[in-house]
Amino acid sequence: MSKLGIRMMVLLVILSSCSRFSGHLTKRYKSISVIEDNSFIERNIDVAVYTIDIEKPHPPAPKTFFDLSAEAQVALINNFSAQGGSFERLLLWRESTVFPLSLEATEMVEYSSFQKRLVVAIRNKGHRPADRISKITITLDFDTCVTILGCNRLTTDYMHVDLGKMHYSSEQLSDVAGSSSFQSSVRSNNLGPETSQSLSTGVSGRLSYNRALSEEILLQERLVALNAAISENKLSLYQEGMRGIDLTGNILADVTIGVKDLKVEKVYSFFSLTTNNEWNDAGNVQVHEKFHIFPNLSKDVRVRVSFEADYRHVEKNDNTLIESDDKVHLYHGMAYNDSAEVVLPAKESQPKLWKISFDNAGSSSLKIKAPLVNESGELLFDSFSDARDFMTWLKANWRDSDNLLKLGEPPYVIEMPEGFDSMKKAHIIPHL
Repeated sequence: MSKLGIRMMVLLVILSSCSRFSGHLTKRYKSISVIEDNSFIERNIDVAVYTIDIEKPHPPAPKTFFDLSAEAQVALINNFSAQGGSFERLLLWRESTVFPLSLEATEMVEYSSFQKRLVVAIRNKGHRPADRISKITITLDFDTCVTILGCNRLTTDYMHVDLGKMHYSSEQLSDVAGSSSFQSSVRSNNLGPETSQSLSTGVSGRLSYNRALSEEILLQERLVALNAAISENKLSLYQEGMRGIDLTGNILADVTIGVKDLKVEKVYSFFSLTTNNEWNDAGNVQVHEKFHIFPNLSKDVRVRVSFEADYRHVEKNDNTLIESDDKVHLYHGMAYNDSAEVVLPAKESQPKLWKISFDNAGSSSLKIKAPLVNESGELLFDSFSDARDFMTWLKANWRDSDNLLKLGEPPYVIEMPEGFDSMKKAHIIPHL
C-alpha cells in the first residue's frame, strides 16, 4: 500500500473518532431569580368569589329543645323571658298531663347553619403564553357575625398532562478501505529479453460508525395539589400547579357557616276546626305550637378575598416549548380585593312565614296570647294554607261584640285589634 493510501485511511479514522457526543436531561429552567413585588402580583392575577346553592335545601327537620345548638337554646330562653314567661316554669310543665306543651313534644326548627358552595375564580391577566401562576394561597375572611363550621369538600379540574418530551439522536457514517497491487513479468523474443512492470495502488474504504441517543421524558401528573385550612374565622385555600401548568380556573369549596345571633318566632297550627264538615266551637279547637329559630341579620353576610401567589415570568427564551432554556423571574407577593362578596343574603336566612293582617302594611295584625306567657304576640303561620284555613274558620265564628276569642284548654286567647268586625278587612300577607 502506498503512503498516500495509508494516510487517507488514517485520516478518516481520526475524523470519525474525534466526533464527540453528549446528551443531557431536561432542566426546569436555565436560570431563575426571585423578586418580591406586590404590585406585579396585583396587576397580573385576579381572584373573585361568588356562591351557588349546592342543591335546593330541604326544610330543616324539627328538633326538641335538647337537640338545639347552644346558640339556639339561648335565643329560645331569651325570647320566652322577653314575653314575660319563666323558663323554670316551663320546665315544671314537662310532666303535666293537662297542658300539652312540653320541651320534648314541642317542635323547634333551627335555621342557624347554612351550607354554601363557594366558587373561587382564578385568572391570569398576563398576555405572554409562557408566563403562569405556579402557586397561590387564597384567604376568605368572613364577617364576624358568622362562624366557619367546616369545609367538607374541595373540587377543581384534574387531568393528565404531558409535562416534557425530548428526543435527540446522532448518526455518523464513513467508509475507508485500502488496496495495492504490484505486477512484474519477463519474457524473451528474437530481439532479446523483454521486461514489463505494472504498479497499481488505490484507496477505497467503508468504515461504518453509528452512535445514537434517544432521551424521552413523558410524565403524567395531576393538574394541582390542593388543600384547605380554617383559622380565626378565615378559610385558606392552597393550590400549587405542576410543571408547565397555569392555575387559571375555578376552585369549588363546600363551606358550612353558622350565624351567632339568633331570634325566635313562634308559629301556630290549628286542628279540629271542623267535624263532619261542620265548624267546631272554639273550645274544641286544638292549638299546636312550633318555634322557628333563625338568624337575626340586619345586613347581608359578606366575605373579603386576599391572596398570596408565585408568578413565573419568562424573561428570555419564551419562544420555545421546552422550559429548560428559560430565563425565569419568579415574582412573589400579596394582593387584596377591594370589594366584599355576599355569601348569605339576610332575606335568604329568614324562613317564609305568614300572618293575618288588617291593612296592607301589616302593622295591624291578629294577636295571640299563649298560656305560659304574660304578653301577646303576632299570630304567625309557616304555610299559606294553614293561615287560610284558620282565617276561614275565624270569619265563620267571630262575634261583632267581642274583642277576644278563647281557643282550646288551657286557653289560647285570640286578640282582635279593632274588634271582630274588622274581620271583613282581613287578608293574608308574608311576615317580613
